[in-house]
Amino acid sequence: PLDELSDSQHQQNLNEALADGNHKSARTASATAVMSMIGKEVLKGWQVPLPLSRIYDLPKAVVAPVGCANQMTLAADGTRVPTQRLTHDQSFSFSDIPSLNARIRDEDLSPCMYGWTVQRLLHRIVQLRQKEPTTPILMCKFDVKSAYRRLHNTADVCFQSIIATADISKMVDMVIMALRMTFGNKPGPAIFSNITDCIVDLANALMQMEEWDPKTLFSPWSLQIKEPVYLPEDIPYAPARSLIVTLDDIECGAADGYIDDCANVFLANSETNILKVARAIPL
Repeated sequence: PLDELSDSQHQQNLNEALADGNHKSARTASATAVMSMIGKEVLKGWQVPLPLSRIYDLPKAVVAPVGCANQMTLAADGTRVPTQRLTHDQSFSFSDIPSLNARIRDEDLSPCMYGWTVQRLLHRIVQLRQKEPTTPILMCKFDVKSAYRRLHNTADVCFQSIIATADISKMVDMVIMALRMTFGNKPGPAIFSNITDCIVDLANALMQMEEWDPKTLFSPWSLQIKEPVYLPEDIPYAPARSLIVTLDDIECGAADGYIDDCANVFLANSETNILKVARAIPL
């Protein structure tokens, strides 16, 4: 849902974007590192390179600057290591012409509620503890890797999701057009939350289905779930306090989600129940 610019505004915005270039963090970072990050996405088919000279052939093309953020990530052994990540700043305006994100019609997007998933899961944990005061409660969490890149852009969105590389690498004077949803676009959270909501709703329905046998019908991804880890037996079970809200009844567990993260909490009262709830979201 986008408010369009006039043809003259599109032309001016494109000229200004190409003249001003990318953010300083990308221009001053290692060109090899930045182009390597872009190259990985091209190899995966998420973005496509085009000669800079052809950008004016793309209808209503929009170029947004990229930056390079320094951050920390976790290695396989759990240690923190420095890494870099490209940012696609589709909220940046080169002049008084509004940016791509500024032209998004918020009222046409699905509501995206921030910050309530953990609180809802905590309510479910209390509810399960009230149901069975001395049964272990387990939790699984799943993350959709490169979530936005799982969604294809329509052609018109591709034309408005472009970056230029001239001021990053003098050897690669081209533009890169995103074929998948970018991490810098404003509608991303709302759009992907629509998918997460469907996953969560289906998982909650699966968990309540007595006829579903998780031993015979499951996703191969669920085979990678690790064995449960329990607290020492000498740690007592904390009693559940009364809730001031009324929740719908659940038999064995419940799932919830937030954008690209899904999680569920459940009673570890049988092997079947553990398999059922742990395998619901992957399926």
